[in-house]
Amino acid sequence: MRPIGIRIEYVKAKVGELRNTLGLKKIPISVEDVIKSYGIKLRYVFDIQFPTLVRYNERYAIFIPPSINMQRERWSCAHEFAHFYLKHYETFPVSRFINGHYIDLLSEKEIYILERECDIFVAEWLLPKEQFLEMVKFPVTLDQAQNLKKIFNVSLDSVINRLIELGVIKNRKELIIEEPHLKAVNRELSDRLLRSVLGIRKV
Repeated sequence: MRPIGIRIEYVKAKVGELRNTLGLKKIPISVEDVIKSYGIKLRYVFDIQFPTLVRYNERYAIFIPPSINMQRERWSCAHEFAHFYLKHYETFPVSRFINGHYIDLLSEKEIYILERECDIFVAEWLLPKEQFLEMVKFPVTLDQAQNLKKIFNVSLDSVINRLIELGVIKNRKELIIEEPHLKAVNRELSDRLLRSVLGIRKV
């Protein structure tokens, strides 16, 4: 069996199943506790660039590079857990360990489908739609996005992507940079941060 399309509704249903099974209502969610509750080992490994889910003799482990920041580590571990929970390694011929190396057996398009399913899973899991939207106030500002980042313990980029995905804003440029109570110096700092996020150079 090979992946032929992104199963958006299926993935969302699986997130709902996970949340109901474990009673996940508290924000932010403890990703590490959930992963360990399924018997998955978390191990720091120095010679890898990204967290990786490994399956061996029906057991699973997530290898983590110690160099990434905590929010990125949390999101990436949740992504790898999604591969496990969606049974990607059991359902599809993702890879095989041959002559000491892991060999991808899927095409780039097929791998993209599975990766995208994991991205959807993590966004639905760590930034649940109802709770996320309840905390959004209009107009949406960069300052507010920073606050959401802290509440949900994810990166600013993840918050902005979720705002776009849920139709709150159309693109990053719609984020309002200033609020009436901000002082001039804070406005300048916020301006620098927004330019950094958007990749804009000051002219």
